[in-house]
Amino acid sequence: MEKNKKKFFSLTPEVLEDNEKKQIYIDALDYAFANSNIKNIAITGIYGAGKSSVWKTYLEDRQLCDIITVSLGKYEDNIENLNNSDDIYQNDTVDKVNIKMSNNSSIDTDNRIERQLINQILSQIKQNKIPLSKYRYKSNKSNTYIILQTFLIILIILSVLLWFSRESIIKYIKEFNNEFDPIYFIIFCILLFLPAVVYFSFIFLRDNRFIVSKINIKGTEANLKDNDNNDESILDRDIKEIVYLLISSETKVVVIEDLDRYDNIGIFTKLRELNFLVNKYLETNDEYKNDSKIIRFVYMVKDGLFVSKNRTKFFDFIIPIVPVINSKNSESKFKNAIKNANNKPDNNIITKISMYIDDMRLLNNIANEFIIYENIIAIRDLGLDVNKLLALIVLKNIFPLEFDLLQEDKGYIYRILTDIDNYKNIVNEKLVEKLNKINDELSFLQEHHENGRFEVMATMISPNVQLVNIQDVSTWAQFLKNQSLKPDEPFRIAYARSSNNNTYNSFNYETFIDKFILTTQERKDLVEKFPIDKNARIQELLNEKVLIEKQIKEMSLKPIKEQLKIMPADKLETIFTGSKEKITQSHYFSLIRFLILEGLLDETYWHYKGCFYKGSLEKNDTIFIKNLLEAKKQDIFLNIENPHEVKVRLDISDFERFNILNKKLLEICIESNSKNQLYSIINSVQTYNNYEQLIKIIDTYNYELTKRFVDIIIEYKAKELVKILDRCVAVESNTFKNILLSVCVNKNIEINTLKLFSEFIEQYENIISLVLDKEFEIFIKNMSDAEIKFMNISKSNADVTRVKELAEIKAYVLNVSNVKFITGMILGESVDRGKLISIIYNSNMLISTKEYIEENFVKFVTTYVDENALNESFSNEEDIVIKIINSSLPVDYKKKYIELNKTMVSDISKINDLETNVFLVEELFASNNIIFNVDNITTYWNSIHEYSDKFVTYIDMNINDNNYEEILLNNIEICNVFINDADVTDKLFNYTIIFANEKIEKLDADITKDRLQILIDKNLILTTDENFKILLKKSYFKEITSLISSQENNLEDDAIGVLLRNELDAELIYELINSNISYANSIKLLNKITNVVLIEKIDFEKIDIIGYLIEVGLSDININYICKHFDKFFLKEEFVYYLDINNKFDKIKNENISQSFIEFVLSSNDISYDSKTDLVVIKIKSKSKAEEIKEIISNIKIISKLAEVWDNKRPALDNSYKNKVGNALLDEGYVYKRNDKDWIRIVEKKQ
Repeated sequence: MEKNKKKFFSLTPEVLEDNEKKQIYIDALDYAFANSNIKNIAITGIYGAGKSSVWKTYLEDRQLCDIITVSLGKYEDNIENLNNSDDIYQNDTVDKVNIKMSNNSSIDTDNRIERQLINQILSQIKQNKIPLSKYRYKSNKSNTYIILQTFLIILIILSVLLWFSRESIIKYIKEFNNEFDPIYFIIFCILLFLPAVVYFSFIFLRDNRFIVSKINIKGTEANLKDNDNNDESILDRDIKEIVYLLISSETKVVVIEDLDRYDNIGIFTKLRELNFLVNKYLETNDEYKNDSKIIRFVYMVKDGLFVSKNRTKFFDFIIPIVPVINSKNSESKFKNAIKNANNKPDNNIITKISMYIDDMRLLNNIANEFIIYENIIAIRDLGLDVNKLLALIVLKNIFPLEFDLLQEDKGYIYRILTDIDNYKNIVNEKLVEKLNKINDELSFLQEHHENGRFEVMATMISPNVQLVNIQDVSTWAQFLKNQSLKPDEPFRIAYARSSNNNTYNSFNYETFIDKFILTTQERKDLVEKFPIDKNARIQELLNEKVLIEKQIKEMSLKPIKEQLKIMPADKLETIFTGSKEKITQSHYFSLIRFLILEGLLDETYWHYKGCFYKGSLEKNDTIFIKNLLEAKKQDIFLNIENPHEVKVRLDISDFERFNILNKKLLEICIESNSKNQLYSIINSVQTYNNYEQLIKIIDTYNYELTKRFVDIIIEYKAKELVKILDRCVAVESNTFKNILLSVCVNKNIEINTLKLFSEFIEQYENIISLVLDKEFEIFIKNMSDAEIKFMNISKSNADVTRVKELAEIKAYVLNVSNVKFITGMILGESVDRGKLISIIYNSNMLISTKEYIEENFVKFVTTYVDENALNESFSNEEDIVIKIINSSLPVDYKKKYIELNKTMVSDISKINDLETNVFLVEELFASNNIIFNVDNITTYWNSIHEYSDKFVTYIDMNINDNNYEEILLNNIEICNVFINDADVTDKLFNYTIIFANEKIEKLDADITKDRLQILIDKNLILTTDENFKILLKKSYFKEITSLISSQENNLEDDAIGVLLRNELDAELIYELINSNISYANSIKLLNKITNVVLIEKIDFEKIDIIGYLIEVGLSDININYICKHFDKFFLKEEFVYYLDINNKFDKIKNENISQSFIEFVLSSNDISYDSKTDLVVIKIKSKSKAEEIKEIISNIKIISKLAEVWDNKRPALDNSYKNKVGNALLDEGYVYKRNDKDWIRIVEKKQ
């Protein structure tokens, strides 16, 4: 039961399900509610955007309660939207109602809105929370309340009765108690009376407030009421009351919905004021002061409520809602909404209609109504169009008034349909008028015996007019025709003015006919009207007449959609917008236009307006003939009682009417062999495309009756039989089977005629088993003569005998399924598809099949490969594999076959033109289907110019310790190639390197360092320019060094020479220099360094190289490097000498001066004092310690006295060296100077 329930959609807001989308709204609202300054929150968006759904989602997610919601929607249509220029709209009573409404004042509108606002707030507050409110709802009294009031009333009555009977009662009591004081009785009565009176007084005063507005004492009047202000609205007057209601309700949120539909900013202003008053009251009132309570107003409004940026001033926080649906994305929502419908509209129709739906509620309601309608209306029983039903439901929801008017045959749409029908009548009238003109012209031409215009003109020429010297012209008509082609050519005419007087003159064509033929207006009109070739014109008119008659018939049957397609654009525009009705200004007007143009809204709309019940016409002859003559659609299965009588009463032309088809009438025509009637019926079917109706009728006939029908029709209407078969939806229908079977066994059918049906016969294999035994011989003959090829014999359900006969005449398409089926049937066993060809070629029972395959070997193997959808393996014998490879089969098919082949090829030399087909051998290598031996490998290697990766993989896969020597020793060339192939595996490389004996001229660019080193060690690499380029590109510097170092002396020079032709990296040069190459080659390499040669990159043990560099000059970098590493440097003397003679000591940086360098310089007697003092200056300028400077100065004899300055002495600067050092000390602040009468002296500056 649950599965059969239809899914409907609520039009109320729903909780959002998309967590990702809803979270941002929740976060925004969380922020707003967490901020105490935010009291007016706006949730904005267009109508239907999902504002209420977002709020409902937030309420459910945060479990908020005690929310007061105010919904004040305005849903009536505006008069301008309802009004229409059509009289129907003008007379509608809705106008009167709306006109009255439009006269309401703004104050009345505000009061009504505000009154409803108060009522809705009041309805959501419990009455016991607002005892002081003047507003309240009536409610039923509880039993306790009723009992209490009854009890109090009884007390009042009892107290009154006791009071009025007090004397007798007191007297009675005193009889028993003489000391009883009456005052107790009086107190008792008061206690009974007073509580009840107080209670009822409270109730009365609570429910009935008295306001004293005036006091008048002896003419003196006091007004106690505030001045009335008639301009005040209810909200203005009772705003304090509403503040009391909201505070007492204990709510924290007031939600206002749909108030924006009134487009009244004033009400929103009052609500903001109300919010201000409520929250200020809560802040200042002692009762709520410590509660930190805030009442927030949440407004759900459209974005266009405020026309300017003022909305950001009005609201404290605005949350925009991105519409859930619009006309661009409604398609998927729409499809999902009606996915469970029993009758689903076409996807393309849903897509197009969705472009006009931009509101979720509207979409949901359309889905609801569609599901109800499609279950109520008998769509399937009446053959109704579910697309049209959907269109009508959409119209009903978007234009409900137009929908109602349409049901009353009124309104804009009805007028459109009527205008289209009128246009059709006008077109028909024009066609009839044109047809009448054609008939008149035909009658005119048929009344005249002349065969053309020139014959008519010839009859108008007088017998007295004769041609002069004109030869080879037998008639005037022929002469005039010839002259009309050369109208300016003159000719002589003789004509008699009297019986004895002839006149001779020259004329051309125009002057002659003016003079002798077109002498009157009547003659001119006749000649103008008559065609040059009467017979051609008659045929032209007859053809045009047939065409117009067909157009008239088609126009009467054409639906509105087809009529609109051929309607001129200006006329179409006039029909839709010419009336200037209000509906044409609607935003959705284009929807109506689309529905009509698409044929979804047409004259059949009344079928979809309500419940319909199936019925049928009366089954009698009169109704059939009446409907036939009135050109009404017929029930083709109408049970006419006397079909023979109907047939004889109809003219032959009646059988060509569009509605002539009837089961019993057609049957009687067949049985009576009424050929002319049958041919006319077929003409009608052809003209009006009524094949489907004819098929339905024939479908009810048995084989014998259908065969008689075919035997009559096939002689002259064979092509129409083809069309009938083509229109048969189901090949298993009786019509299709019986017509096709009748054609196949027809004894008198011509071969060309039978070939018209070949496509149907070949695709309907079941006909083989349907043929009766007595007709099978003629069936086989016809199939053979027409060269019929059945597509799939396995569908035939035929026995083995029939299959053999078909196999003998090769009446099947040569494909795998047919061949496999035939093979299995004849051999009586299951056939392995992968071995199919070998099985056939080895069987004597399948000789005809083998011949068929041999004749079409390439074609068959193509299908054999193509139809292998599951990629099953091929296991045909080796000779078949070779045959396929050697055939003219397309290369792609050979490759695909080989890919799936599992048969091993023992000798590839059997393959023809191996050089051309080598790629096929490589495919066999890839599948490892070639026996691994020396012959096959040698044969392949000798046939190629370039080997493939598949061959390498094949070798690698099969080679091992047991066979590598036999294989590779006989194929040394392969070894020489493989050692230079980076794709060769390490396993194969290790085997081939054993036998390789040829040096590599050009290395593989992807060769690894490990293999490269092995090749170098094996001396299998030539020092060619190409090899060096590859190694340089990959920065294999160590390998290059190793390669050059491995060369003998003379070869080393050559290798260096080749290398020097390339751009060399400095790193490589240093690598080579530090190797064991010759001094001369090292110098050559050094000269390739364009920048400064760095000694730090050269091993100090390369003394000759470093000596060379000292000789040619050292850079500052090299000088400092040597100084820094002076203790490890071998050419110390040469280096220091170089510095001395070239005055380079000042280039040395202090941080690079090692102690060993200082000691060496100071101890050398060959070093000049200039250089030594330069060294001292460097130390001074570098701010070295005084002790260190003192130590150095002490060791230089010529300036040693200066060291005494640190011994509190004042040495004199008495030579140039002392001046140099002394000035440096002065500059750097170690000392200060003191002028003496002879010399400048220096004194230590105390720090």
